[in-house]
Amino acid sequence: MDEEKRKEIKYISPTTDFGFKKVFGDERMMKSFLNALFDSQNLGIKIESLEYIDKEALGSDKQNRGVIYDLKCHTSNGEEILVEMQNEGQDFFENRIIYYMARAVSIQGFKKVRNKIGEEKLEEDETWDFDIHRVIGVFLMNYYDKNDLEPVSRNCWTNVNSGKISSDRQEYWKVQLPYYRRHNKKPEECANKLDYWLYNISNMDTMSELAFKEKEPDFVYLSNLANFNAMSVQEQNRYIYNIDQEVVYNNVMERRYRDGKTEGERLQTLSIARNAKNLGYSVDQIVALTGLTPSEIDNL
Repeated sequence: MDEEKRKEIKYISPTTDFGFKKVFGDERMMKSFLNALFDSQNLGIKIESLEYIDKEALGSDKQNRGVIYDLKCHTSNGEEILVEMQNEGQDFFENRIIYYMARAVSIQGFKKVRNKIGEEKLEEDETWDFDIHRVIGVFLMNYYDKNDLEPVSRNCWTNVNSGKISSDRQEYWKVQLPYYRRHNKKPEECANKLDYWLYNISNMDTMSELAFKEKEPDFVYLSNLANFNAMSVQEQNRYIYNIDQEVVYNNVMERRYRDGKTEGERLQTLSIARNAKNLGYSVDQIVALTGLTPSEIDNL
């Protein structure tokens, strides 16, 4: 990235692995975001303190460079919370969520022991009585999920017939950031702190000033934390390296998409979008259904 481009950066993007860790690796910001999320459904969950698990070892999916990164933390009550950013859709994404959430629950039935030579290993705890600590997954998705038209959805064990929650010991939230992009959401349409958070993190790499600083001190703090020019040269270089990697990756994926998609497939997609538009579907719903951009839909 040349120096002119570097000068144009005001805030880092939390959809990069560096930006994600910088923002959500800060305890105040993580608590603020999670409390806003849980408050949005009046769950009565209030996070007073957090302890990060392997905070310096940022997770990533090595098969899809830059797609997945996560941070894990404990609350003072023993709950485990996983916050993850995913930039692209993935086959069996929901199944992967179930797998990792289930693993976080099942590991609670084991204890650490040392063998005769002092090596530490896990062993099933026969005294454990299934007193499961809650495990919560929060999945920030930088794309539309065509199978879920809710911008923010909460999922947990539910009685299908009654609709009542049968267990909240394992739950996950899906948050679709594109619904909060500036072409979809205006600042005046944001009604609560969760809206404020999602609007800012969805747009901050293109903003000259963060929104809602006059409403919430947390966003004044976030503005300083995510200010590119306030960072050390080393941090700036790490962020630029992230950006350059993603540009290369996205260009490769875009080329594969263009080369692999036939004209017939595109015409079929346009037909579906046109029919949905005639039936009164919103632009957001058609984007989620077809993958077309809002401008492509407007031109139908």
